[in-house]
Amino acid sequence: MRKTAFLAALAAALLATTVFAGEARGSIAKIMRTKTLTLNINAAGEPFMFRDKNGYPTGLSMDVQKMLARDFDADLVITDVDWAGLIPAMLANKSDFLAIHLSQTIDRAKIVAFTQPFLSLSLCAFIKAGDKDRYGDWRNLNQPSAKVAIISGTFAEAAAKTLFFKAELVAFGTDVDCFQALISGRANAHINSYEMISMVKTTYPDVIVADQPSVGVKADKMAFATRPDDLFANKFLDYWISENIENGKMPAIIDYWFNNDAYIADFKVNAEKGKMSKDREQLVNLLGIADYSPYFGDDAYRVKEQ
Repeated sequence: MRKTAFLAALAAALLATTVFAGEARGSIAKIMRTKTLTLNINAAGEPFMFRDKNGYPTGLSMDVQKMLARDFDADLVITDVDWAGLIPAMLANKSDFLAIHLSQTIDRAKIVAFTQPFLSLSLCAFIKAGDKDRYGDWRNLNQPSAKVAIISGTFAEAAAKTLFFKAELVAFGTDVDCFQALISGRANAHINSYEMISMVKTTYPDVIVADQPSVGVKADKMAFATRPDDLFANKFLDYWISENIENGKMPAIIDYWFNNDAYIADFKVNAEKGKMSKDREQLVNLLGIADYSPYFGDDAYRVKEQ
C-alpha cells in the first residue's frame, strides 16, 4: 500500500514538474506542443514585408519567420495587422512573440522585452529628384516650411523629431502612404531605411536620396520582441539570432533582399514555380524553407493566413 501510494505521489510530482517546466518555457513550450508558430505580420513595407503579385506575403521578415517555423518543424500561422497593432496584439497573446523588423526605441522598451538586434540599417531622406537643388542636403529639411513624412511609432519618427525639429512631421501608417505623399507633393521628404533603395529605384524612379552628414546619425537597430514575462522565449530567440548570424543564414537573407534586384523579378514579375531566380533558389535551399514557399517544394505549403 505504501509503495503504491509512493508511486502515485511520485507520478503526480513528475507530472507537476513537467507542467511547470512547460509553463516556464512560455510560448516556446506552446509552439513545441501544438506544432504551430503563431505570428503577426504587416505586409505593407517592401522589401521587409509585402505581398507578391499573387497575394502571398513575402519579404525579408517573412523569410525570417519561415526559418523560425522550420526550426520548430511547425506550421506558420500568420495574421496581417496594422503596424500600430503589432505590439498590442502580442501583449494580448494573439501572437507568440514578434519576429519582425521592429526598431528598438525607448518607448517600446518600456512595454516589451527586446532581443539582440538581427538587423542594423541606416536612415536616409528620400526626396523628389526635382527638389534636389532645394533639399539635396538633408539639413535643408530642418525648416518650418518643410514637410517630412514618417511612419508613426518608428525609429525614423524619433530620429526625425531630433534631426528636423523645425520641420512639420506628417505621420502615415505605411511606407506606401509616405512615398505617395512625397510623389503627390504632400510631403517634401520621407525618412526611412537606405537599404530600401533597390525598391525605390524601381517603384519610384523620380525619387532620390538626399545627401546627409557622415556623423551624428544613429543606426536603426531592429530586433524581435517578447512579452516581458516570456523570459525563456527571449533567451531562446537571442541564441537563435546569434546562431543564424554566425552560420551565414541571416546575412544571406539580408543580401538577397537588400543588395540585388533579383527579388523584384522573383515576386513582382514572375512569382511562379520554375521561374524563380537562381539567387532565390539558393536562398530557399540554404534556409530550408521550401515547404514554406509557394514556388518551391511540393504542394504542402505550411503557411496559413487567418
